[in-house]
Amino acid sequence: VNMAALIQVVARQAQLTFGRGVFADELFRDCLARLQRTIGQVTYKDVNLDLNLLQTLSRTTNGGNEAPITYISLYDSVVFSMSIFIIRRGERIPLHDHPGMFGVLKVLHGSGTIRSYSALMPVVGGEAVIEAQRHPDLTVGPDSAPCCLTPTERNFHEIRAMDGPLAFLDILAPPYDSVKRDCHYYSVSSSPAREGNVRLHNVSPPRDFWCASSSYDGPPIGPLTAQ
Repeated sequence: VNMAALIQVVARQAQLTFGRGVFADELFRDCLARLQRTIGQVTYKDVNLDLNLLQTLSRTTNGGNEAPITYISLYDSVVFSMSIFIIRRGERIPLHDHPGMFGVLKVLHGSGTIRSYSALMPVVGGEAVIEAQRHPDLTVGPDSAPCCLTPTERNFHEIRAMDGPLAFLDILAPPYDSVKRDCHYYSVSSSPAREGNVRLHNVSPPRDFWCASSSYDGPPIGPLTAQ
């Protein structure tokens, strides 16, 4: 019997976790914990990430026209999406939201910082101003535990690469959708909100943020069906 590749096991676990469409019961919590444990084992080798590509991306853009972010799609369905993002040294994915979504992120290469916020009141996505709690910044690397966001916890975040390119595996469920779950960008207001919280202002996508795409060369993932 062929052993499934680890990344295939991760994809199946994501399907089991999110495919039922139930996100509040004990079975979901158990499945999500298992997904985090499984994705926590993934290294850049498991997805056949090309270190030469990372070396190419380790150069700063120096005002050139190279994309600050490279995006690799591994799998995409109505249930979840799985991708790799590579951020150039000193670049960032600006502060953005994940409306009604869960996310699990595992660093594959490099080091970075994640700044996260949780909205104090329920949000639909795209509100002009959101009052939020800022969490302590996280410094992450390949040995770090996976980071998780939910529709209410840490749903707004910014990710920066530090001293070299940062590559991470990202699962989002359900995936972004330009109609129902579009991605919105935010800036942090300089005027403080009450009790040490912050105000996030909805802004246009930053002009200096865009992605190039690259092909996935690891073990094939799909198609996945409900178990």
